[in-house]
Amino acid sequence: MANDILSVLVETVQDACVASAQLSDAHSVRLVLAPICENWRALDGGIAQVIPTGLGAHPAGSELALADFTLTMCTAHDGYVTDLVDLHLDILADTSGPVARLVLEGVPGSWASKARRSSLNAVARVVRGQLVALRDTPQMLAAQMLTLIEQLVDLDNSAASPALLGLLRILAGQTPSRGQIIAMQIAGLVDSPAPKAPSAVFTVTEAGRNLLQSSGLGGWGEGGAPMELPVSSAIQPPEPQTPPAGDVLPFAKLRVMERDFLIADASCGQRMLYRQPTTPEWRWLTNTSADGWTAVAAEIIQSDLNLLAEYVGMHLIRRRDLPTEEVAEAFELMGKIIWLRLDEAGVEMRLDDQTWQRLDVSSTIPLKERAIAAALALQAQGHISADTAARDWAKRMAHAAQITPYMTIAAQ
Repeated sequence: MANDILSVLVETVQDACVASAQLSDAHSVRLVLAPICENWRALDGGIAQVIPTGLGAHPAGSELALADFTLTMCTAHDGYVTDLVDLHLDILADTSGPVARLVLEGVPGSWASKARRSSLNAVARVVRGQLVALRDTPQMLAAQMLTLIEQLVDLDNSAASPALLGLLRILAGQTPSRGQIIAMQIAGLVDSPAPKAPSAVFTVTEAGRNLLQSSGLGGWGEGGAPMELPVSSAIQPPEPQTPPAGDVLPFAKLRVMERDFLIADASCGQRMLYRQPTTPEWRWLTNTSADGWTAVAAEIIQSDLNLLAEYVGMHLIRRRDLPTEEVAEAFELMGKIIWLRLDEAGVEMRLDDQTWQRLDVSSTIPLKERAIAAALALQAQGHISADTAARDWAKRMAHAAQITPYMTIAAQ
């Protein structure tokens, strides 16, 4: 499907270029591309030409304004008829300058009627839109598949592996969880980040690139370069925890999961803050009352609580019915059996029938806490994937939130 979509986009760009030549009576047409994304290389040859070093400056000439673009009109290159001109139309630009240029060669000097200008502007918009689609299709398809898989996981916890979810998250411009990163490294899909590399930058290995290419999702980036999350979709750094200047008076108390939180309005009236009654520090909220108190409660659960530990603690089931030939305790989480035992050196754990491994916790803590620590350790190793289930559980728990008015005088 992905390859079919890319083929249609390539054909549309080529047809639009031909149409631009026909409406301007150009002798020939070229689409010059900088190597912004790998998928643009599918256009190379024939009409399109990819310039590895990037676009150079177009020849000097007079500028002609269209509705959405500005083109440069200059004397036809190697022209022997004096009234022929070449048109250079920069149709796509980012912060680094023009990255694609439509060049119409050998155009009659009297071409520029109002109707032709309007038509050329429309064709250039089509080319621009299709180039953007060629660039972003892998990310859009990955985001759609990720949504489907995460919804399916609600019905079947084994519907997707951490490696698949992690790879789709990278393609979709999202940050994989630590467990998904480990799973991808084990599968050889991504290299371990350099010690000082940002956490949002990953290098997909050759095996990973081949896998993506064969599935039609290989155009996400240039060669083996590190993939950096787009600014629009990358997880942004947290807001400063310093509240607005002056006294902050809570107006409501939200109770969720047996915990109370005070809610206040920021001075601007467009942001809200929260804190626990026993702590003085306010923290910013992304959601507001306009988004619904369920959304506010879900955000608080996911940011203020140790979400994975809370989820694991609520969903661990002790299995006393499982036969064993050794002194060991069994717990079940998301259909997987976690075994725990004590030896002279401390605590050991294993998942299902795998080998025993050391668990770095004290043997004196309660058995339930040891089981939670084991589940979290297996999650970090990529053997258990509870991230999506924990987030969905937080949203369900938020539906039980209670919101009541809060008056400081009455509280005192």
